[in-house]
Amino acid sequence: MKKILNSLIVSAILVGGYQLTAEIIQPTHAQAATMQTVQMGSNGEAVKTLQNALNARGYKLLADGSFGQLTKNAVINFQVKNGLYQDGVVGAKTWAALGYGSSSTTGQVGTQTQKIINYVNGKVGSSYPTGKCQAFVRESYEQAGIVSKTTAGSAKIAADMWSRSSSQSNIPIGACVYFQGTKANSYLGHVGIYVGNGDVVHATGGKVWKQSLSYMTQHGFPFRSWGYQAGVQPN
Repeated sequence: MKKILNSLIVSAILVGGYQLTAEIIQPTHAQAATMQTVQMGSNGEAVKTLQNALNARGYKLLADGSFGQLTKNAVINFQVKNGLYQDGVVGAKTWAALGYGSSSTTGQVGTQTQKIINYVNGKVGSSYPTGKCQAFVRESYEQAGIVSKTTAGSAKIAADMWSRSSSQSNIPIGACVYFQGTKANSYLGHVGIYVGNGDVVHATGGKVWKQSLSYMTQHGFPFRSWGYQAGVQPN
C-alpha cells in the first residue's frame, strides 16, 4: 500500500507585495530618543534600525544601514498602509507609527491603559479574522484585566451601549473609537482603540492596522463616537 504524504502548506498574507508577520520589535527608550529623519541616500545606524523595524513587519530588506530604492519602496508601502503622507521620508510620524519616538505612552498613562496600548501595538501587521473588530477590542481590554460581563455582538451594539462622547476632540488614550462602518456593513459598525498621536489600531480585512483617525474617516469609516469596552475606563 502506498503511503501518501500530505504537504503542510503554511499560508502567508501578502499586502502590497510584502509578506506580513506578527512579530514586532519594540524600541528601547534610548533608541526612541535618538531617532533622526532618514531618507533616500541616508546611511548609518538609524537606517539599520528602520530596516529591522520594517523587516519585523514582514518587509524583506537587507539591514545594511543604507537607504536605497528598496528601502524607500518599503517605507512608502508602510506609509500607505498606515495612513501617512507617502513621501518615502522617515520623520517623526513614520517613526511613531513604527513604535518609536513621540507615540510612546510609557509614564503618561495608567497601568491598564499601557497594557492595552502595548498589546494592540504589538499586533499591528499581524493577521486577524475578518469581521472581528469588536472581538479584537474585547481581547485587548482583557489583557488589562477588564473582562466584559455583557457581550456585544457587533461594534454598533457596543457603541449603542458604551459610547461616552460624539466629539473627536481630546479622545483619551486607550478609549474605543466607534465608526459607522463601511457602506457594505454599516449595520455592524466598526471599532478600534485610540493609541495617541492621532492614531487608531483596529482589525479589518483580515489584518490589524494602525492608521490615523483622519485617514480612516476619509476612507470609508465615518466617525461615530468614543467610549470604553464594557463601559469600564482603564486606569
